[in-house]
Amino acid sequence: MKRTFKKTLSLVLAVLMVFAVMPIAGAADHTHVFNQYTTAPDGSGHFSSCSCGAVNYGTFEACSGGAATCAKGALCSKCGNEYTEKSNVHGTPYLNTDEKYLSVAANCKNPAYYYLACMDCNEATSNVIAVGVADPNNHQFTGGTANNNKTHNAACAFCGTVSNNIPCYDSEPVVKGATCTTGGQTENTCEVCGYYWAESIPALGHDYTKESGVRRTAATCTEFDTYWYMCKTCGANAKDDDAAKDKFYNGTDKLPHVYDQKVMNEDTIVSSATCLQKAKYFYSCKCGAVGSEMFDGESGTHSWDDGIYNNDAKCGVDGTKTVTCKVPGCGATDVVTAPGTALSHVYTREIQSEDRIRTAGNCQVANTYWKTCARCDDAWSDTVFFTGTIKGECNADGMTINELNYNLFLKTPATCTTLAVFYKYCTVCGTSSKDKANEATFTFGTTIDHTFIEKIEDQYIRKQATCDEGAVYSKSCAVCGLAKVSADVDIMDPNANVTVADIFYGTKLGHDLKSTKAYKDSTCALEGNYEEFTCQRMLGGKKCGFKTGGETIPKKDHVYKVTHEFRNPTCKTNGQYGQKKCDGCGTIIFFDGKGETVLVPSLNMTATGHEDKDGDLICEKCDSLLEAEDFCKCLCHKGEQGGIMYFIIWILKWFWKMTGSNEICECGAFHY
Repeated sequence: MKRTFKKTLSLVLAVLMVFAVMPIAGAADHTHVFNQYTTAPDGSGHFSSCSCGAVNYGTFEACSGGAATCAKGALCSKCGNEYTEKSNVHGTPYLNTDEKYLSVAANCKNPAYYYLACMDCNEATSNVIAVGVADPNNHQFTGGTANNNKTHNAACAFCGTVSNNIPCYDSEPVVKGATCTTGGQTENTCEVCGYYWAESIPALGHDYTKESGVRRTAATCTEFDTYWYMCKTCGANAKDDDAAKDKFYNGTDKLPHVYDQKVMNEDTIVSSATCLQKAKYFYSCKCGAVGSEMFDGESGTHSWDDGIYNNDAKCGVDGTKTVTCKVPGCGATDVVTAPGTALSHVYTREIQSEDRIRTAGNCQVANTYWKTCARCDDAWSDTVFFTGTIKGECNADGMTINELNYNLFLKTPATCTTLAVFYKYCTVCGTSSKDKANEATFTFGTTIDHTFIEKIEDQYIRKQATCDEGAVYSKSCAVCGLAKVSADVDIMDPNANVTVADIFYGTKLGHDLKSTKAYKDSTCALEGNYEEFTCQRMLGGKKCGFKTGGETIPKKDHVYKVTHEFRNPTCKTNGQYGQKKCDGCGTIIFFDGKGETVLVPSLNMTATGHEDKDGDLICEKCDSLLEAEDFCKCLCHKGEQGGIMYFIIWILKWFWKMTGSNEICECGAFHY
């Protein structure tokens, strides 16, 4: 790719060179002097060029000369192009006491140290130099002891000077910034003594200055629409902040007036009404602005003359007159009251009716009546009266009860909730009002005690029935149903003072038993159990849970059968213990020759071996003639039973035969 690019670039440069040296048509004669230099586009070199700007592209030369510094690369000595990278080596160092070159400030023991600056790039080098003298007042206190009040006592690390109550400081405290609604804090840890303290930062509060576009009120024809501000910090809307109900701004729109209101007042009147023409008014807007379109108002009133009396007055009521409108062209008439024409009553008529009784008589004296007006018959005098011929009824005012008249006037006897009811009687003649038009009653005396009985109803339950106990009921009044023990009394509370005379018991519920564990017979390995039943009745939101049955059935005895008979060991054969196995669980036990159970690691008992103390080759135990293998201890006899030992003994005998050694055994037998 790079080779193709270079070939293409060379071709382009050659073409440009041809055009560069060609004479320009119409231009003045000019001889180029290529004594200047133009940098190549890629910066890798330069071409010779004329002062007129012509470039000789056939004179390409790589840039050279100059020296790179830490400030800039090398500059070509001919075209001035920076053709190398900067040097990574600083130039000549020099002292600059500007603060940015300070390495270590002067303290009570040492002067200040500054980094030397590079003469070329003016950056700090790694070289330092002492400047000036020590500052006796600049101590470096370290390892201080905190006073727990944002001060500490410490000694200078250089000169040992001790200072007390030095303010604590933290050059890089941890700042937990406050928000609009919550405060923050600055957490400081003293860099000398390690004392920690925190300083509160109050909440910033909302800055309701950003327009939210959330409508507060709609525009009207008199006011712009309004919108809530929002906090420019956190975006909270002022509409949700009771303390910021004034944080809103106006929009730019108002609604046009709507002239649809029929308001009749001095501002909207066009012309007043007469009896022949209605008033005219302008329509108005709800805001009070008046439009140009009109509507009809109320009609005007007539202007009446004095009128003509109609001679129709009554007692105490004025008569009427007919009046005529005086407005020309109207001619309207009306009937109105004629003041001062009312007639006076003439009280001469005597009417005996209940509504005219002045004083009521009684069963012994007649009533008196007010006289009635002869003109109107509707009113009666409150001053003129007469005595009638009708006597009054017996009154019903008597309400005094004693032992003599108790049963005479008794209507209903007293109960635990109601007083006794008596008929009122005539105070004049003593006749009862019973069955009369003016029959009346009254109550007298006191209520009687409740009659408490045992009545089974849910409302009288004071303790619910259980499986084992009947419900506890309060006795109740047979008349009014009052419970002797109220529902809010805890009958189990000894302080409630409830006695057996106040309550009675119902029937217990009995257990609702269901099988919860099946019968399981026992074996010689496992215990069994009888069937178990559990009460399923729910009482007070909980199951009763009473259980019965389920008793454990003990394990059964093992039933053993002999699988191996007991056999005593002999001189040459092993014996074995007897073995029994249970048919039910497979348990195995061992027994000895007496049939008693024993604990043994295995079934076998090792053979006892022959015993020949007198050397006659006859065993004293079994009386049998001893064979060579019975008393000879040579290995040759060990392989006679076969197996691996037989193979080993065969190899030994073959070796003895091949070597001609060990031909005769110690018992006299031949090995080969």
